Amino acid sequence: MCPSLVRAVILTVICSRPCWSVDELPHPVTAMSVDQDGTVLVSASRDGLRILKLPDLRLQKSVPPSLEITHDVSFSRNGESLYLCGGIPGESGEVLCLAWPELHVRWRQVVSEDVAYTIALSPDARVIAVACHDHSIRLLNASDGKLIKKLTGHSKPVRSVRFLNDELMVSAGIDMSIRVWKTDEWTIRRTLKNHRQAVTSLSVSPAPGLTILASGSDDRTVRFWQPEIGRMVRFRRLASPVTALSFDATGDQLIAACRDGSVNLIQVATLETTQLRREGAWIHSLVIDADSGVIGDADGKLHQVTITKDEESESQ
Repeated sequence: MCPSLVRAVILTVICSRPCWSVDELPHPVTAMSVDQDGTVLVSASRDGLRILKLPDLRLQKSVPPSLEITHDVSFSRNGESLYLCGGIPGESGEVLCLAWPELHVRWRQVVSEDVAYTIALSPDARVIAVACHDHSIRLLNASDGKLIKKLTGHSKPVRSVRFLNDELMVSAGIDMSIRVWKTDEWTIRRTLKNHRQAVTSLSVSPAPGLTILASGSDDRTVRFWQPEIGRMVRFRRLASPVTALSFDATGDQLIAACRDGSVNLIQVATLETTQLRREGAWIHSLVIDADSGVIGDADGKLHQVTITKDEESESQ
């Protein structure tokens, strides 16, 4: 046991009805996003959208589902739109743009013949990148949803996509690779191949300087990269496949959620790791806001994680 500057407190809130019939089981919380002010959280499942007040996760509104399955939710940079992606497995992948907070449909676009997993908005807010099960990335015009370009390069489904800056974008997939794309011509600059199983999630550090990218995988590792130069910096092995990642507001810490329901806080510089939550239901989604975070699990529950500085706490 060694000293750490981290203490984690777990609060659990059930954001569904407390009792269920055989035909009315809870659906996993598959996606979440926090608004620009950090006062509202939107969670998604097959039951639809839930609008919750932060920090107490008080339910404000429920909205019927717009997609069969919603895999990702993201606010626009100006806070005036809410983007959703998902679809029907084996049939269609869709992206939906809703006005915020009115929630009426601005546009809807079918992007592929299978589901879409994640969306990322470019730094200039003009382009939406969509990671698709059909091995491609679709680029859409953020204002009207029209297709700009289809990117190919992955040999299996693409699970995550993120913009590093104006010049570079990264994508990761079941083919165990991370592709670094140049956004001027939308060509692959390099491929990172250290993972041994599917890469499930990506998170970009907000810290200044050379960009740090974190990747989580079914191989139970979290790897830290400097994608601009193609270098893997370090990695941390966990007890279970990684399902969701997010840096904190400083970029000094990373929260990694796992398939076994555990949640871990990793110090980026030292790899010291604190377990914030022990095993439980599969974690599908994770968002961080300031010094707190919320995880969504397979039982339809949200778990609030609060991180504070404390010189007396210890890491495991």
